Parts: sequence; C-alpha cells; structure tokens
Amino acid sequence: MLTELNGKGGCVCEPARKGELRCPLIVRPTSEDVVTGELFGILRVLNARWWLPDLLNHALGSERFHRQVFRDLRIELWQKQRTYPRQHLEWTEGQTEVDCVITWEIASETPIPRPESTEHVRVFFPKFFEESFRRKKLETFFSLMSPAIGMDEIRSNPSRFVMLFRPSMMDSDFGGRLPELSRCLYSRWSGYLEQTEWQTTKMKLQEVSGDLIEAHTSGHIYHDDIIEFVKQINAKTVIPIHTFEPEKFAGVMSGVRLLADGETLNLS
Repeated sequence: MLTELNGKGGCVCEPARKGELRCPLIVRPTSEDVVTGELFGILRVLNARWWLPDLLNHALGSERFHRQVFRDLRIELWQKQRTYPRQHLEWTEGQTEVDCVITWEIASETPIPRPESTEHVRVFFPKFFEESFRRKKLETFFSLMSPAIGMDEIRSNPSRFVMLFRPSMMDSDFGGRLPELSRCLYSRWSGYLEQTEWQTTKMKLQEVSGDLIEAHTSGHIYHDDIIEFVKQINAKTVIPIHTFEPEKFAGVMSGVRLLADGETLNLS
C-alpha cells in the first residue's frame, strides 16, 4: 500500500503484485500525487535512455529525441515555476507548480541563461529556427520564449547587437542587405571563404562599408574532454585518428592501438 498524509493512498495493480507485469500500473482511490511520486520513483532507477526519449517524443508529437546518454539527469517533483509570461495570456495567471521537471546536460550544467527566461535574455530567432519548430510541431514551446528581437530593432541600432551568422540568413533574414558598417568575425577554415556563399557575403559587406576579419577557432574536442569521454564509455580499444600526435594517447588512457594510414583493422 502506498500512503501519504491526509489519507491519500494507492497500490500497484494486481498483475504487478503477481509478477505478471514488468512495468506495473498504479491503482489509487484519491491522489494523483501518489501516482506521480511512485511512477517517477520507479523511472529514477531505470536507465533513462530506454524510456525518456519515448516519453518526450510522445508528449511533443515529434521524433526529436533519440537513444542517448542523459548526463547528469535530474528528476525533480513538484517544482515552483515563474509566473507564466503575461503577454501570452488573456487572463492573469499566478505561480505554477509543475509535477515533474526533467533536466540534463546543458540545462543543468551550463551557466547560460535559459532562452525562455523573460527577465534577463532577449534573442533573435532566425527564420530557419522558426520553420524548424513548426515542422516539429513545437509552436507552443516557441511561444514561451523570450520576447524576440526583431530585424527592425537591429537595423535601427546595429552597434548594440552581436549575432551568430551564417550565409543562409542573408536573404531569409536580412532581405539581401546587411546593416551599415557590419563586421563579420569569421572563425572557420580560411579555405571555405572561396565558396560562392562566402564570396557573396564579402561582397554584401563591401556594399555597406563593412568588413570581414578572420579569427580562427578550433572545433575539436579539448584534451581533458577526450579523456573524460573515453572514461565514461569505458572503451576497450582506442584508435586515435585526425591527430598529429597519436602516440600521446597511450600516456593518458589504456587500450590505445595505433594504426598507420591504409592499415586494415579486422573487427571480430
């Protein structure tokens, strides 16, 4: 029998008591909180990769989530949330208590304000972002995001804004013309600048007396993160590739095997 204060209670269904079900249903006469507590108490001890993607995809009506490792997964019950954004309601809504809040990885580890916050962060949503959310039937979630920064606001005072830009945004978001005196900080391989889309971007920058500055940054994983990744997956064999110093891997992890270019490895 599952019990709590005020006389609320419940129990697992009879087939589960007899061992005929591996995922028992919970039968209760009064309290939905008992169901929530018992259900997520069971899910907490199961590997989330086998149930969380299905739960999220079914709830959102999309196939956005796949089998993966949910690092630093947190399941918190009955959490108080900020007042619902007033601009999205025709009535006054008070504070909300959410039965279950599930977070992992970015949401729980990265000290970056979350985009649905209306207190600290306003963001610009590119057209491809909006279209992607509509294809995935996530319009409701999109409406909960911060009040957006519009293109008119950017053009009226461009020096106030910095933007993660890609050439595909030139027509869809900027209508073929960048704000005056735009500066583009280019951090990719210089060879890509010879591609048509970047040649066009440089021409568009010249039209508004702007410029492009190369400031290359690496997209490769950091040294400590490689070690942590290999440790987390408990790799039996590690074959270094795409590196100038593969022999150094043997000094920081076990199971390292070095292969020469063109050498065949037979997997059994």
